[in-house]
Amino acid sequence: MEHNNDLGKEFFNKKRYPALRTVAVIFIVYAVIIGINSIIMMYYFLDKVEGWFAFSALIGGGLLTLVFIAISESIKVLLDIEYNTRKALESIIYKMEKQKKNDNVILSEKIEEETSLMVKESDKVEKLNSLIKIQKGNVFGDENKDKIIELTMDLCERKEYAEDLLLYYKRNFNKDLLTELKSLSTSYDKIKSYLLPFIGLGIVKVEYPHDKI
Repeated sequence: MEHNNDLGKEFFNKKRYPALRTVAVIFIVYAVIIGINSIIMMYYFLDKVEGWFAFSALIGGGLLTLVFIAISESIKVLLDIEYNTRKALESIIYKMEKQKKNDNVILSEKIEEETSLMVKESDKVEKLNSLIKIQKGNVFGDENKDKIIELTMDLCERKEYAEDLLLYYKRNFNKDLLTELKSLSTSYDKIKSYLLPFIGLGIVKVEYPHDKI
């Protein structure tokens, strides 16, 4: 990755088109030479010929000097536009990469947050799953009912904990906890008592069949 970044920096920071830069310098040198020559010719014509020759030499040389300087400056302007365009592109790419890194960090934190709560309580979740299995095998007895309700309420102190419990249970046991709790009894009141922590937190509807909100 560092190698690629170095190549990117070299691409954006390197001064390109050296031939054009050389041409721009040559035009400036020519402009200086022509300017000096036009001045020399002006003084020569003042001494040897009529004054309008001197004036013409100065004007012509001056115009030619300006043309060469303008050509050189135009090349420099084009090179500056190209360089500034690359720097602007560099800034856009940098911002996009920074945003992408921030998005990845936020996503990682979100995923970690979704699983971290119940990972800390994994032993209790395992115990809850075991109690549910035992209770499902003993439909006519309620010896584990209070333990299941107590443990569920302990794991569902807050809404985000309850939602995380449902997610964690689904991932680890490939079962829906709400469906599992509903299957523990055919009695409306008992089903409601099993789901009471989720009802109280606004995750499950109060009315039968207690669908998830």
